[in-house]
Amino acid sequence: MTLTAEYQTGYFQVMRRGQNLPLVRSNLGFTLVEILVVISILGVLAGIASVDWGGILSSYRLNAGVRQVYAELQRARMRAISENKRFRVEFFNDTEKYQIQPETASGSGIYDTTGPMVELPVGISLATDATITFQPRGTADSGSARLCNSNGQFTNICVGSSGRVRTATPSACGEDCP
Repeated sequence: MTLTAEYQTGYFQVMRRGQNLPLVRSNLGFTLVEILVVISILGVLAGIASVDWGGILSSYRLNAGVRQVYAELQRARMRAISENKRFRVEFFNDTEKYQIQPETASGSGIYDTTGPMVELPVGISLATDATITFQPRGTADSGSARLCNSNGQFTNICVGSSGRVRTATPSACGEDCP
């Protein structure tokens, strides 16, 4: 049993060994409902794509930079305690870098500045130069560093005299850590 089909202006005529069967409607094209569904889906996708990804990414970079500096300050404090000598973290505004500097000899007040400079994430800057020193018992000379992103958002990383490191987001640019 062989079937053949002939196309005639949107309809198929099926023939079986010389017999003509009724014309069958072909499914060429789309219905109005299908087109509207596709347009709706494309509209939703366009709305998602139009979100300000630049602002979101710069905010994430700021948070990453804050976490990085926070962890380095904690590490410097722990090293000061474990090695029984002062450690300081010096922030360089002009190069957007910072450096952990150990004291050369306990109580000497001279610091080794030959260590590696650590860069902040791309798009993150320091508002001012700062130096935070941790004592061998874990206390610190109070200080803070302000990290800013390209959107003008910023976060202060504060170190209290007890050596506690915390972050603070002031409501105005002139405010320091609480």
